[in-house]
Amino acid sequence: MTESTLLMNAEEMIKALHLLKKYGISISIDDFGTGYSSLSYLGKLPIDCLKISRSFIQDIREDYSNSEIAQAIISLSQSLKLQVIAEGVKEEY
Repeated sequence: MTESTLLMNAEEMIKALHLLKKYGISISIDDFGTGYSSLSYLGKLPIDCLKISRSFIQDIREDYSNSEIAQAIISLSQSLKLQVIAEGVKEEY
């Protein structure tokens, strides 16, 4: 799910996500970093993974400013003990 979807009806969405987790379903936030979500919700959400938006990855070799954003999301994920996936990565750096 995307960040935008989470905030449409945040309290109801949190309840629904907790129910899905009870059934063993893993939950990821897609395109993280491109929406308007509040970081305060990350601690409340029963999520397993943040997916870094492809927009921060696609030209990372040419524009290193995006690497700082990606690194910040990785650090945030690690501190919250979440998995992190960078969309669109095709080569190992």
